[in-house]
Amino acid sequence: WQHPYVNIFKHVRVEDWRKSTKEGDVSSYTDKKLKSPVYRIRGPVPANSYILVPKNINQSLGLTGRFFYLLFRPTPGKYFVVHLDVAAEQEGQVIRISFSNMFKEFKSTATWLQFPFLCGAAKDSVYESTSKSARHLVGPAPTSVRWTCLMLDLQHTLSVYLKRCYSHLKSVKLCANMAVKNMFTTDLLLDPMPREMSFPVPKGGSWHDLYDYIFPSEGTKLPFDSIQKGSPQPETRSPVRERPRCIDLSKAVQDRVSLIQQITTPKLQSCDTDDGGVHVYVHPDDGLSNHGEESEEEKLLPDPILRLSRIIGFGGATTKCVLWTKSGDAVVYPCHAIIVSMKISSNQQRFFIGHTDKVSALAFNGNTTLLASAQTGNNSVVRVWNYHKGNCLAMFRIHAHSLSCLFSHGGGILCGVGKDSHNKTMVVVWNTLNVSKRGEVTVLAKAHTDVDIHTMKVTFFDDTMVSCGRDNIRLWRVRNGMLRSCPVNLGEYHSMDFTDVAFEEGSSSDQHLDDRTFVSSRSGHIFEIDYSRVVIRNVRRLLPAQQQHAEHREKWTFNTPGIAINSISVSSSFCATGSEDGFLRLWPHDFSAVFLEAHEGPVSVVSASFDSLQVLAATSTGNLGFLDVSSRGYNTLMRSHTDTVLGFSVDGVHRHLTTASSDGTVRIWNMDSLHQLYDFVSEDSPCSVAFHPSEQTFCCGFTSGIVRVFDISSAKLLAEHQHRGEVVGLAFSADGEFMYSADSQGSLALYNSSEEDHNVIKVANVVARGTERAPDALSVSSDSRCLAFVGPSEYIVTIADARSLDEVLHVDVSILDVESPRLDSALKVCFSPASIEHLLVATSANKILWVSTKTGRLLREVSKVHKHQCSSLAVSEDSRFLLTAGHNAVKVWDYNMQLDTNSQMFIGHSQPIRQVSFTPDQLGVVSVGDAIFLWDFLSNGMPRQAAPLPSSPPDCYRHFIPRFKTSCLDQAVVAPQPQEEGIKLKAVIGYNGNGRGNMVWSPDQLFAYSCGCVVVVEYLDTGRQRHFQGHSEEISCLAVTNDAQTVASAAGGSNDSKSLICIWDVQKGICRNTISHHWGAVQCLAFSRDDRFFLSVRMKTPAEVGDVELTALCYHMDSLLFTGTNRGHVCVWDVNTQRCFMTWEADEGEIVALEQEVMLDGTIVSAAFDTTMDMGIVGTTAGTLWYISWAENSNIRLVSGHKTKVNDVVFSFDESHFATCSEDGSVRVWSTSSYELVVQFQVLNQACGCVCWSPSSSKDSTCVAAGYSDGTLRIFRLASTEMELRLHPHQVAVTAIQYSANGLVAVSSPVNGATIRVIRDHKGAMITTIQCVNEQCKNFGLEGNEMWLAASVDRRVSVWAADWLRDKCDLLDWLTFPADSLPPSLAAFCPADYSLVVYTGYGVEKELCYYSLTKKQLQIIKKIALPHWPTCISLSSKSELVAVGSNRVLKLIQSTSGRFQDFLQHSDSLQTCHFSPSGTLLFSVAYNEILLWEVKGL
Repeated sequence: WQHPYVNIFKHVRVEDWRKSTKEGDVSSYTDKKLKSPVYRIRGPVPANSYILVPKNINQSLGLTGRFFYLLFRPTPGKYFVVHLDVAAEQEGQVIRISFSNMFKEFKSTATWLQFPFLCGAAKDSVYESTSKSARHLVGPAPTSVRWTCLMLDLQHTLSVYLKRCYSHLKSVKLCANMAVKNMFTTDLLLDPMPREMSFPVPKGGSWHDLYDYIFPSEGTKLPFDSIQKGSPQPETRSPVRERPRCIDLSKAVQDRVSLIQQITTPKLQSCDTDDGGVHVYVHPDDGLSNHGEESEEEKLLPDPILRLSRIIGFGGATTKCVLWTKSGDAVVYPCHAIIVSMKISSNQQRFFIGHTDKVSALAFNGNTTLLASAQTGNNSVVRVWNYHKGNCLAMFRIHAHSLSCLFSHGGGILCGVGKDSHNKTMVVVWNTLNVSKRGEVTVLAKAHTDVDIHTMKVTFFDDTMVSCGRDNIRLWRVRNGMLRSCPVNLGEYHSMDFTDVAFEEGSSSDQHLDDRTFVSSRSGHIFEIDYSRVVIRNVRRLLPAQQQHAEHREKWTFNTPGIAINSISVSSSFCATGSEDGFLRLWPHDFSAVFLEAHEGPVSVVSASFDSLQVLAATSTGNLGFLDVSSRGYNTLMRSHTDTVLGFSVDGVHRHLTTASSDGTVRIWNMDSLHQLYDFVSEDSPCSVAFHPSEQTFCCGFTSGIVRVFDISSAKLLAEHQHRGEVVGLAFSADGEFMYSADSQGSLALYNSSEEDHNVIKVANVVARGTERAPDALSVSSDSRCLAFVGPSEYIVTIADARSLDEVLHVDVSILDVESPRLDSALKVCFSPASIEHLLVATSANKILWVSTKTGRLLREVSKVHKHQCSSLAVSEDSRFLLTAGHNAVKVWDYNMQLDTNSQMFIGHSQPIRQVSFTPDQLGVVSVGDAIFLWDFLSNGMPRQAAPLPSSPPDCYRHFIPRFKTSCLDQAVVAPQPQEEGIKLKAVIGYNGNGRGNMVWSPDQLFAYSCGCVVVVEYLDTGRQRHFQGHSEEISCLAVTNDAQTVASAAGGSNDSKSLICIWDVQKGICRNTISHHWGAVQCLAFSRDDRFFLSVRMKTPAEVGDVELTALCYHMDSLLFTGTNRGHVCVWDVNTQRCFMTWEADEGEIVALEQEVMLDGTIVSAAFDTTMDMGIVGTTAGTLWYISWAENSNIRLVSGHKTKVNDVVFSFDESHFATCSEDGSVRVWSTSSYELVVQFQVLNQACGCVCWSPSSSKDSTCVAAGYSDGTLRIFRLASTEMELRLHPHQVAVTAIQYSANGLVAVSSPVNGATIRVIRDHKGAMITTIQCVNEQCKNFGLEGNEMWLAASVDRRVSVWAADWLRDKCDLLDWLTFPADSLPPSLAAFCPADYSLVVYTGYGVEKELCYYSLTKKQLQIIKKIALPHWPTCISLSSKSELVAVGSNRVLKLIQSTSGRFQDFLQHSDSLQTCHFSPSGTLLFSVAYNEILLWEVKGL
């Protein structure tokens, strides 16, 4: 419970003073800088005023966190004291650690450590500049002292000063004078800090300019031990504060630190540089093409489409080469032809790819920056790599085989030992000084010798080489271009098999006389070599289970069996040996006794890390692990098969992989951790495996013909059946009802796999004989109806009924190619999952044939698939890609073969690949042979196979109910091409309060919500938005993965259409996948904790619970499900029978006590809180998103929106603000730059139908006028946020309102509210539009300085000339448009020419009409045809753009050219759209969805 940290004040509920105590002047107040409550402790004598936690000194906090954090501020001009009582592990000894600015110097006793505390000061203050070295400034805090985050490493402090081991924190006493915010304990080095442990930093500010961070173990600036602020760039750590090697973060803590960093730091895209060698598709050289020519070649994309992700395997040619990196965080080892570097904390792998045969030797230089490797074969290849970058610096050949190589300590020479063509030992030394700069490697010397060399190593002090082998130990040096050797005089020990060499570094690197060389042997003897005399200095013999006594060593005889030592490694602290008896042993340097040992298998190599904290061990059985010396725990890094992997199968539900190998084992692996879960060993040799598609069972076939079925969870054998020959194929039907097996004698068996005994239903002798089609000789169609195999002869492919084995179709592949000089036989068969009418056949002529499963006709063929015969093939779930394996290579093909380059090839295996397949989730590829290769399949956006459908569509909705809409999606709309859009979505105003769970928040990583059919990703620090656009219906709910990299959204469907679920890549902002499964609205989405599974819920309430909504559910054990309803009922269900057997109504006594409550503006429909539940974001039905802080008992409005229909939206004249009005009676004014709500005017029980801005140039006099459903007009002044005037000129609802161009309302005076004129010419028809413009009316023969128009629903438009100051208002023109029904009409003056009126409405044709007020003979001068009746129009003041809203489409039209674009970002019919006065912005509104567009132009 104490991880990742403990908030001490919260843990003891310090505000209650029940578990803590206060004495003296202790008070609580809200600090203005921190904006949070803090405690002030004051008093003239620090010991008399304090906070003590816990309350009783006999009690203990029991907090085991190693790091103690204190957030406090010393009181200026005063002293303070802090006492920490900590318990040591030895006999529970309590030690007090105190620090204070009263202490003048450091003092230490056995039970008390006193540290002086030097207070920090504000940046650039006088105190700061003088306090960096002045000892006399230890004293009262300066006036500019700052809030401080102090971190004490309690474990380090006890270890360094008292040589004690830290156990736990017992109590804390905070004495006057100080202010304190909180205290924490943790095992983590927290950077950045969690929110409740951090101080607030204003935007653009720097944390270190405002606060102090003190980490005492960073060293001191004063000549005595003290606690003070460190410098920005700490000096080298003082030796006295060096952390002891025995105290280090455990692997669990390192994992947790890594996890916290992943959670709290932004994700960076990493770029691997070591994958280039995998993909060998050759690209054309771009440098050879002319600038004017572009290649039109179509190729398979993405390129590369596979990326090697992980390898399960170790060894190959050798298990004796494993290396530590200098930092000790990674190990390097060979896996057949690939070199693997694995991080021991995370098992993350990276690869060095380039060798074409098995790697036989590896070596690092001293600082592990250069890596050398050699491969087996007649002509060995040596490569030198830059380890950190992963690139090959040099490659050269040596005419030898069985090569081993290693570097000198400085990396200047490289030594290789191998066998020449005459099987004589050859030693070569290369000069590698310039390999990093120029890739240059030259031969220094070469020698041939008859002596046996098992191991050769280079000393770290003078480039002397020491070798050992059968009957010899030799020292080698290069002198004058010659390689010379000198044998060590072995005396009586000359007939021994020496196995390994190790060096111990002495006290001085330039006096190697202190350094010792140890040589191990198979007889158990350890030899210490005297360099100067080239003789044996000392001999020790290690015996198993022997009490080692130095005085008895001379009595040992060769007849006593010793420990057969294969490897030895020496560190400054111990000597490690690995032996044939399977033990890794750690000894002191005198080998007097074993003080630590671990058993794993015959140990082939041991290697101590550079810091002596870990010992790496590898076994000849393919296991690799390390021993943690401090914890004495052994950690397995990798297990592997010791022989060829013959076949595999993947369990997609549990992400398990089972493999069968020639080493006689069947193993089950976790595909994520690469750990081996189970190992089934049999005297018989397994050859084929298959997982059940839905249960945790698998079947295995053996060379003896036995087929066994195992239950994994219980490790139980369920069934066993016998074939006559070797099993060559196993398969389950996709529905899991049947199992099939085939053998090398031609038998095919059908089993009932729905029964545990897997009884045989039928056996037929119909399969072609032989073992060359193993392990996947059978293929079942995705619909479980057909089974395909090669047989009864090798030239025939048979398709049989999967339930009865009755023959359905015979295809003779030998006659399909009449021009072939030889008969073609079939090797492999595979159904296409999405195209079940296709059967793919791989043939001996290196072809793949597409055969019709209905007619047997050849549909397509591809020749020259691989250089060698195809050994395995598979088709992706969507039938877009084909996967083949041939010899050592994997190929991915375009399934339809319609590209210029249809395939990509990938290498890495050093032996022929036995089987290859896609993983069930289609995100990976598995290939097996020499090892198990797991590849990432990088084809994005692959559609998934349709999920099983419910038996009947649900007929009712609960919870989320999509808002009723009369509009429908226009299928004929064509969206503009990317980057060519005339308008770009800039912002979405509001949040859909009708959704359920349609907001997700991951602290410091992601904040997203939905509005209409758009997913909005908003950055809270800047207010910037990103938009995911792919839905056409109202989004009901959202979900986010735990790593915040993927968001899922579901759009509500209806009874006659399926809902759409989109899976979004947050970083790229693209839709990776879509799912259509549920009928009706999806109520909930969720990802599993490991992000492997994704759940969607479409709710239908069971009849047993009545007409209620289910609000909560949880499992109890495995078979009981508890559900809660919105009416307080609790039901208990039996999951097995799916029956409700108990129900009750919860009373008040069963409700958890209420701790805190926050009143918001509506019912909560979505919520997301951090892991501590201290803060979160919630959404309400009012369309508002609130930030909630329980710690501060506060709430902040983050996102606002209208709950009901928005009737109007309009820009202010300077475009700094915009106003909206709604059916709920509210008028809201927003900031255009931040999209935040500035002020809201609410009128109860009335709908606001229209709104407009006054044309005032002064901000103080700016007003907003609004018309309401009761016929009133209200004028609001923004500066005072009050209503200035209420007018009531109408008896019916106000539907259109507009200020006149000179500041007067068209019908009423804004000064005294008097009605100036009432115009009844439209005779009762509803007015839809009013517009006023400045225009001299002399051109039209009337007096007036402005024109205005009014359009009504009866298709009539009146145009008027007015001069309101002279009380003139004359009818200029009356336009009437024909129609068959009573339609609404829309009209506006053309911004480029006010003598033109643009009209649209229901009529004979769907069109925009341009009507001239000056040309009486030809009044309509232009028409623009429209596909739908418009619901709103707006004309831009620039670029002659027209925005037209109709149905769900926003159409942008260029009026001169007629060019247009359609935009489908709304989920309902548009009711209004408005360009800004400058024409650079555009609003569109559908119901309560307000979208702001940036206008680019057409």
